[in-house]
Amino acid sequence: MLIINKQGLIEYEVIPEVPGGYVNQFNKPVVSKSGERLYVLSSYETSSGVNGRVTAYSLASESLLWRKDLSFPLPHIVDFLAPILQLKEAGNKVVVMTGPAIIALNTKTGEPVWTYLFYEGRTDINAGSNLTSQKGYVYAVETTNLVKLDLDGREIWKIPTGGLVERLFIADGNLYFSTGLLPQIITMHSVDARTGKLNYQFSSSDSGIEGSFSSAFDASDKYLVNIGLLKIYGYRQPE
Repeated sequence: MLIINKQGLIEYEVIPEVPGGYVNQFNKPVVSKSGERLYVLSSYETSSGVNGRVTAYSLASESLLWRKDLSFPLPHIVDFLAPILQLKEAGNKVVVMTGPAIIALNTKTGEPVWTYLFYEGRTDINAGSNLTSQKGYVYAVETTNLVKLDLDGREIWKIPTGGLVERLFIADGNLYFSTGLLPQIITMHSVDARTGKLNYQFSSSDSGIEGSFSSAFDASDKYLVNIGLLKIYGYRQPE
């Protein structure tokens, strides 16, 4: 992995220090909000399966800060998933999503602070899928549920999504997500991040929406934009 400055010049190279390890193509490196740390997600083979590791580097000193191996390895027969699905920095914690659980690590040491198990601890490598955070809270998708946690790992609310969630993000105090995949009906949802109450939803079966309606979208305080296969759809947010 190459670290490139704003002038396009290579400053240094980061190599995950895992014997026989590799950086999965689905795992994007994450730069801390302060711009001082780089978190690299990698995978490596063990006797029990494919395990995940988070490595933190200092961008200022180009040095290794810590490495942490995570639990919940994937079975060897699973070749289409990564042990670590997403990573977000939230407060003084690094929040990591795996299939069966969310794990919060201390940003300075990499030590686990808390673990939130999906399905009340009944392991399912496909449970976790989407993760985001804002203003001291973590939001995650557990198959067909949306969960809000505080930075101590306490559950604030949990609501059903009505289907498998393709994408999740937060903007202006609202959570936005889509359910369904083409050629199925795709439904867009807006949920109040504080309360978990539904603001509105609409689907590709509604009048005026053609077959190119997809699960790719973005939102601002005024508009919700759907990036369709043939068109771009813009919707004015309710006042």
